[in-house]
Amino acid sequence: MTKQTRPAPIKNQVDMKTKSRGITEPWRRWFSTVSWDVDQKLNKVAGATAGHIAILTSTGDIADGGVGLDKIRSITYTVTTILTTASFGRVIKFDSGSDLICYLPSVIAAQVDSWLTIMRLGTGMLTIQAADADTVEKSVAGGKIRCKEVGRVAANLTLLLATETKWAILGGTGIWEVY
Repeated sequence: MTKQTRPAPIKNQVDMKTKSRGITEPWRRWFSTVSWDVDQKLNKVAGATAGHIAILTSTGDIADGGVGLDKIRSITYTVTTILTTASFGRVIKFDSGSDLICYLPSVIAAQVDSWLTIMRLGTGMLTIQAADADTVEKSVAGGKIRCKEVGRVAANLTLLLATETKWAILGGTGIWEVY
């Protein structure tokens, strides 16, 4: 597929066969090529797995996203983990009977309004540690928030990067201590 250059505006073109103004042969060819490209892209989307998200790549191709709208992307950890910005838009599960630390990623202004949900599934304490001088709710700079609630098997928080340095809690369950 090559990018097609659109012909000159219709009003300035004259069809040489009929000597009348209107859609000329260059326009007919252009429309034909563009509609063929659209057809090809639609066929690729139709060929993707039903229910999956179609992704338009930077080269103009369409790829199967591998995930449907009916599923939330998640990953489960059983050890202390340093998150990256690839964790944004996901549910991050920590499943352990031992105490674990989840280190939030270092962020930049372009990532403001990103979110992630952190879930504690096991019985061990889960500490969420802010990067750099960032805060989580009302924590100190570089502060922490933790859940060490006894008897609760699942606790979670959805965090939104409200500014370059502030993580806000959008919601969650469990008793979380900010410090």
